[in-house]
Amino acid sequence: MDRQSPDSSEDRFNPRDPDVFTALSIGFELCLIPAAWFLAWIWSGPSIPAAQWLPGAVLAGAAGSLPLLLLLAAITWTRLRRFPPIRRIRNRIRKILGPALAGLELWQAAAISVAAGVGEEVLFRGALQGRVDLVLASLLFGLLHWITPTYAVLATLLGAYLGWLFTVTDNLLVPIMVHAFYDFAALLVFRNELRKQGMPTIPV
Repeated sequence: MDRQSPDSSEDRFNPRDPDVFTALSIGFELCLIPAAWFLAWIWSGPSIPAAQWLPGAVLAGAAGSLPLLLLLAAITWTRLRRFPPIRRIRNRIRKILGPALAGLELWQAAAISVAAGVGEEVLFRGALQGRVDLVLASLLFGLLHWITPTYAVLATLLGAYLGWLFTVTDNLLVPIMVHAFYDFAALLVFRNELRKQGMPTIPV
């Protein structure tokens, strides 16, 4: 999709611009990795486990993504999308990030999703869960994703699911894959919806 060129330096650094949003998102998510290692260094507890590229883990990551993708499909293409708390989430995201999401290229959505999967899972599952347990790590995950109260609750449940996957597989690769797959699908769903609604790809 063609994008208009910003006319001023202020526009070029607008976080609602897709390119700026992509750079800021990737930078923030990747900064969580050294933050996790620093936390593990100053706070006694287990070391951060490695993400092991094993065939079984890859299959578990793919299979573990299916429930979340089905949930995303349900709140996108069924009557659940009209449920007021879900509508408030969509409206809030549209208001905050509309132009940024509408203008994302596929590679940008993929890069943001991979960065989020790696950065957030290394921090919350790799570093925090072994120190504060699954429940508290999930609550912190939800609180730090606060967009609306309902979104925070859903994010908490997502964090608990990712934490459970990590517990049963003992491989950080699994929640990383599930997180990244879900984020990528959600970004594309929002992007396509916003484009159909005529959302400009950069703020005007």
